[in-house]
Amino acid sequence: MASGLHHFHKRKGKLVMNPKPIKRPFKTPSKNKLRGFMDTIIYIVAVLGPLIAIPQVLKIWHLKEATGVSLITWIGYLFGGFFWLTYGLLHEEKPIIITNALWIFVQIFIIIGIVRYG
Repeated sequence: MASGLHHFHKRKGKLVMNPKPIKRPFKTPSKNKLRGFMDTIIYIVAVLGPLIAIPQVLKIWHLKEATGVSLITWIGYLFGGFFWLTYGLLHEEKPIIITNALWIFVQIFIIIGIVRYG
């Protein structure tokens, strides 16, 4: 090649051979219908999951009673939730972030209630 266009990597200057990939603000929809459905429904599950614990929160705070609720178990859930939230943030996975942020919020209310009324 006499044109001198080869060996770009040896040139001095700001020529970038391998630019960083452009981050898309959204993921392209999947052509697989099941996968596309699951990608959508997981956001609903992410919100509904922590709502399952609301009766426990109401029992503790409304009745001011936490007998039979294990503090160690809920601290363990909280500990695991922080790891999952960190993982979701590092990998930029919105369903994991949403789910675990909501769970941490609920778990903190339960733990405070157990300590206060238990």
